Amino acid sequence: MEAGTGYGRRARATRLEAHPIGYARTSTARQELVSQLEALHAADRHKVFSEQISTRIKVRPELEKALALARQFRDGPGHAGHLHRP
Repeated sequence: MEAGTGYGRRARATRLEAHPIGYARTSTARQELVSQLEALHAADRHKVFSEQISTRIKVRPELEKALALARQFRDGPGHAGHLHRP
């Protein structure tokens, strides 16, 4: 950080390119993903992952994919990933 400027880390963070990621899930066949997906697309998510899976099931493949992509953006040069669930 330059002495007296107050920039440093904050200045670097503002130069990162954000890639918002969305995740939608329902747990029963009677529930629908449509409203969640519409909200994520309206929020201009870079990539949207969705699945219909019970809350009793602990392994959620689409959530794992979303988190893996967020980690790639986090660890990649000059990128920041943000996971959003409506």
